Amino acid sequence: VKIGLLLPLSGVLGVQGTDARQGIEFAIEEINKGGGIKSLGGAKIEYVLADDKSMAATSVSEFERLVTSKKVSLVIGPYGTSGIKAVFPYADRYKVPLISFGGAPVLTEAYSYGRNMQALPSNVFGAEVESAVALMQEFNLSIDKVAVIGYDVAGGPMHKSLIPDVMEKFGMSSKKIVINE
Repeated sequence: VKIGLLLPLSGVLGVQGTDARQGIEFAIEEINKGGGIKSLGGAKIEYVLADDKSMAATSVSEFERLVTSKKVSLVIGPYGTSGIKAVFPYADRYKVPLISFGGAPVLTEAYSYGRNMQALPSNVFGAEVESAVALMQEFNLSIDKVAVIGYDVAGGPMHKSLIPDVMEKFGMSSKKIVINE
């Protein structure tokens, strides 16, 4: 089964795309080592990699190349809101399943062939804060300050806007947050 990986391996989202590539490649290796796709008689998964360079227009052209030239039967990606919004109509046009991730769930239209697997950012941050609170309670630690490290152009503004609200839900003052800008 040939699938396409449409990821930002360069550009502003290159780090996230590279991380995603490693995770997807690991999953494919594990499936193939485990006997392939059982429901398809043990078929192995192969993939074709495409770098959209963190640009929506390139996401579209690379999606079309994967589908028309490389003849993939499924595309995983793109990563990021603008690429997702640009590519989803093409999944329906070509009738090729598309599984995207990592980007705000901003799609308002219904698409038959595309699914965005992104959790709402507030849910992700809530789980992170809940884990930190549980760890602190387990070790009987108090909070003096919370540092948010990793502020960047892609996720930083979202962190800055959501984490204070999430922390206050757990009874922590947002005044104790330090964000590296």
